[in-house]
Amino acid sequence: MKIKYDSSQLFQLQAISSITSVFEGQPDSADAFDAVLRSRSVRGAQVGLFDEIGAIGNNLLLDDDAILENVRSIQNDNGIAPVKELDGMNFSVEMETGTGKTYVYLRTALEMAKLYGFSKFIIIVPSIAIKEGVKSSLDGMREHFTREMGYSPYEASVYDGKNPEVVQSYATSTMTQFMVMTIDAIRGNKNTRVIHQERDKLNGIAPIEYLAAVNPIVIMDEPQNMESELSTSAINDLNPICTLRYSATHTHEYNMMYRLDPVDAHREKLVKSIVVANARQEGSDAKPYIKLIDVRNTPKLQAYVEVLVRDKNGNVGRKPLWVNHHDKLDIRTGNSIYEGYTINEISTVPASVEVGSQGVLMLGENWGGNEDQVMREMIRVTIAEHIKREYLLRDQGIKVLSLFFVDKVASYLEYDADGNMVDGKFARWFDELYQEERRKSRFYEDIMPEDSSEVRKAYFAEMRKGGKTSFVDSKEGKGNAQDESAYDLIMKGKEKLLDQANPVRFIFSHSALKEGWDNPNVFQICMMRESGSENDRRQTIGRGLRLPVRQDGTRVFDEQINQLMVVANESYRDFANNLQKEYKKAGVKIGFVRRSEFARIPVHDDPNSTLGHQKSNEVWECLRRRSMIDDEGRVLANFTPNNIGFTLDLPGDLQKYHAEVVDIIEGCKIDKFVKDARKKEKICPNKEVLYSPLLEELWKRISHKTTYRVAFDNGQIIMAAIGAIKSKPELKPLRIEVKRHRVLLKRGGVHNDGMVGEATRDLAGTFELPDIISELQDSTGLTRRTIVDILIGSGRLHEFLKNPYDYVQMVKSAIKSVLAQVVVDGVEYEKMGERNYELRNFQKDSDEEVERFIDRLYQVKNQQKTVTDRLVLDSATEQKFAEYLDSREDIKLFLKLPSKFTIPTPVGDYNPDWAIVKEVNGVEKVYMVRETKNGGERENELHKIACAKKHFETIGMYDYTKSTPDDWRV
Repeated sequence: MKIKYDSSQLFQLQAISSITSVFEGQPDSADAFDAVLRSRSVRGAQVGLFDEIGAIGNNLLLDDDAILENVRSIQNDNGIAPVKELDGMNFSVEMETGTGKTYVYLRTALEMAKLYGFSKFIIIVPSIAIKEGVKSSLDGMREHFTREMGYSPYEASVYDGKNPEVVQSYATSTMTQFMVMTIDAIRGNKNTRVIHQERDKLNGIAPIEYLAAVNPIVIMDEPQNMESELSTSAINDLNPICTLRYSATHTHEYNMMYRLDPVDAHREKLVKSIVVANARQEGSDAKPYIKLIDVRNTPKLQAYVEVLVRDKNGNVGRKPLWVNHHDKLDIRTGNSIYEGYTINEISTVPASVEVGSQGVLMLGENWGGNEDQVMREMIRVTIAEHIKREYLLRDQGIKVLSLFFVDKVASYLEYDADGNMVDGKFARWFDELYQEERRKSRFYEDIMPEDSSEVRKAYFAEMRKGGKTSFVDSKEGKGNAQDESAYDLIMKGKEKLLDQANPVRFIFSHSALKEGWDNPNVFQICMMRESGSENDRRQTIGRGLRLPVRQDGTRVFDEQINQLMVVANESYRDFANNLQKEYKKAGVKIGFVRRSEFARIPVHDDPNSTLGHQKSNEVWECLRRRSMIDDEGRVLANFTPNNIGFTLDLPGDLQKYHAEVVDIIEGCKIDKFVKDARKKEKICPNKEVLYSPLLEELWKRISHKTTYRVAFDNGQIIMAAIGAIKSKPELKPLRIEVKRHRVLLKRGGVHNDGMVGEATRDLAGTFELPDIISELQDSTGLTRRTIVDILIGSGRLHEFLKNPYDYVQMVKSAIKSVLAQVVVDGVEYEKMGERNYELRNFQKDSDEEVERFIDRLYQVKNQQKTVTDRLVLDSATEQKFAEYLDSREDIKLFLKLPSKFTIPTPVGDYNPDWAIVKEVNGVEKVYMVRETKNGGERENELHKIACAKKHFETIGMYDYTKSTPDDWRV
């Protein structure tokens, strides 16, 4: 199978645009300026460098003021506080794990090559695993980028010390080039790294000189792992025109341009939601229990132990305590069971504690616990959840994977007396429990392979035996072939692992599967080890957050499917609290409302604009003054949106954004995306309504299928485009910053010897003009004649001469906006004989009990009004609308339309919200469809609603409209 990529995801387009727009105004062919700048340099990089090797590089012609202006505008639109000055030529993008970070930065690079002619990119990664993943992505996405999206072909190479000569073809090629390397490959000097050493095969030039000659754009993947002074210096040696930094957890936010943090990702349903199931001992222990959790030597030497503590009510339960040298545990715990348990010694190397005469307890070790029983039960829960999910998804072409993180390698495999590998206790338990769970249903036996050893594979970073290093194998443990197959399958063969024909479904690992590996179809993660580092839970769940794919490679967007089950040996609340702490230490506030939280709310009167950072800050300050949030942004008890008469009392025109603000605050809570597996309730079908004549009649009226075509008047497009261009602000002349440098001629090329002067000049009339007609034709699809009429009619063609590149972008943006509106205005629907989602299919899908989380459910009071006893809702606005419909006597039937009920439109499929039957005068029935909105929809949403109105009118449903809290219009 091959994964198919969606090129139209709005959040990815925003992330791409947030970087490409930094260079708005840069000519698409900077080489045309070489004649003007022949004897000077641009941003410290010599034009025509390395003539002797024919290097072809990037030229950046914008000055700092132009870039700063672009940066501030982008940041405000994205809800980020605009910087006062540039923090160097570094630009950061924050994207939560699993949202397509690699796809975004590769497409950003290709877009920059297309817009500005930049052609040389170096991707720096912190580890070999990530390097392999990036190279795999470059190869796997090539067809999507070049054939499906029409980007120019590119070449991708990997640099390491064994093949330094690869830099020559990279530097001299006229094609777009990507080079992938680890930071270790360049971090050092000529005594420690090949890249800094002169090479005979490279004409006596060091590989680093070839790379620096082309002034590459450097892309840093996970830069927080490359923040040392040595790493920063190594990046500077590459002489980049700029550095783009992509991570989910930045430690230094250099010119942050776009942020998609965990709250944003979960709120927009871009990753799986997290469900926590815990397997742990409950009740009192019959014998002394002690576990060493941590050791520290500041402010003094102490050990953090979990013990049985008796509270003031006499109840005994496990609780962690910091203990000191000579502490008596029977006194510290109030529990006489620990008589004789004295802390004799605490050590940090190795981390351990000596307790009385009982012996030495090592970090993570425990005495008196029933750990084996707990871990065995965790394996059982994971297998049971896996098989249940396989059964539920059996007809949808979705392969299910489960991932076990084990406490130590020896738990999975051991060595016998002859040195042969044999199954450890986890492998033995797995095989027994797999067979038990599989035998519970004949349906399970049909869908799950019989041989348990076929369905499990393992990958551990290193296994040393007899001086050999090997990767884990399966049951037999003989030879390297199995070791390599496990490594290739898990680390390199993601798509093979996704193929249902491949029997592997369960993967065991210790700590090797970190940033370098994730798989979209991991639905269960079992944490059979202690969370050692402060980022461990976040790293662990990150392996399974990506949205799953079907066998045809398409992505799954059903949020009821997109749930990641985490099986942990700590309670849900402990897991959620500890995860929240990990995020906070990484600089991500979950459960807190940020000042920029409301910046992306669309302006009601202009859906192409957002409130921006300043207005968002005004909303935040208002909430703080009214004690709905504290100084950190923590939500307080005064925020009670479900109470009658509740209001945020926002100032002035901001009050109309009340509903959007409430929904955003609600979505910030950690409980919204980390859920307790036990807090589910069943949704039961109301068969009397589900099979009623009233529903049948409603379905007949709303479910006709249609097809559409688009008709428009060419003159209408021309006049609308002329008006749009005229309304744009005046363009500034193209200017560049010219810096003069003293140069020294040395073996290996020309070297910079310091700047001796700089000036900014207007270059109008000194450059080659691009083919504006062809470029606009390619991007809009209009005829040459139509484009000429628009350009002449706008009366602004003279601005093309003073700033051709900004002029083309301005005209392109104006025409595209007009075309989108014209397409919607000109769409015409035609009724077809088929039905859109047959009623019998809806009844079949709704006729079984299903479990859903409590926080998403509305309990219907009048059960005779809808097809289920509870409704799954998306927002506070939908909750209020459901309550409103439920309370009205004249509403005889209402239902939330399922995601499979879609209407085709030119701007994407549309799923309306509600279908309603209202009784008038006690006799006549009115059938209607409603869309619940807050009043601030994006342009794309408004276009879909406008098309849907035409669709429903075509099938005879004239009462379709939008419902808002100000006017439900029912």
